[in-house]
Amino acid sequence: MEENNIFKMRRIALSLLYLSIIMFILGAIRVIFGIIGGLCISSFFYLSLVYWRCPTCTKGLPIRHSSIDKAIYCPYCGNKLINDTEEASSKNTIVLLILVIVFAIICTLYAKKEISKEDAIKANIIDSLKVQTLEILQGNEEVKKYIGASYEVISEPMELTIEDTYLMVIEGDKKDAWIWIIIDDNNEISQIKVSEDDKEIVIRVNN
Repeated sequence: MEENNIFKMRRIALSLLYLSIIMFILGAIRVIFGIIGGLCISSFFYLSLVYWRCPTCTKGLPIRHSSIDKAIYCPYCGNKLINDTEEASSKNTIVLLILVIVFAIICTLYAKKEISKEDAIKANIIDSLKVQTLEILQGNEEVKKYIGASYEVISEPMELTIEDTYLMVIEGDKKDAWIWIIIDDNNEISQIKVSEDDKEIVIRVNN
C-alpha cells in the first residue's frame, strides 16, 4: 500500500470513530442511531486492522489515537511512513471532518424533531386520558359516594414503569384519591382503579 493511502484510510477510520460516539449518544433517543454507531465502530476497527500498517514491514500500527498518527517513520522497521505529498493531502482531512460534523448535526436535528413530535403525542394522550377519566368517575355512583360528586385534579396522569398504566391524583368533595388508569394497545381506557387508604373501587370500561 502506498504511504499516503495508509494515512488516508486512517483519517477515514478516525472520522468513523468520532461519528460512532455521536451516534451512540443519539442511540438513547432512537435505536437506529445506535445501529449506525455500531456500523461505524465496526468499520473503524476493520479499516484500522486491515489498512493501518507499515507499507514496508506490513506490521500493524497502534489503533489507539496517539502520536503515531503524526509519525514519519515506522516504530518497528524505521522506514518512512509518509512522503512529501502527504502534507498537501491533509486538506482531505478537513473536508472529511466537516462532512462528519454536518452529518452529526443533521442527525441531532432529526432526533430533536422526533422528540418534540413524541412529546406532543404524549401530551395529547395524557389530556385525553384525564378528560375521559373524569367523565367516567362522574358517571359512577359508587365513586360519588366515596370521594364526592365534583373533583379537582391535583396531579396530571403520569406514566408509570408498570406497562400501560397511568397514575392521577384527584381531590374530591369528601376525600382525595389515587386514580390508576389502565389502557389498552389503542391507548383507550380499559380499567380505572380508585383507591385510598381503606377502599378500592374498580371500574371496567367497555370500549
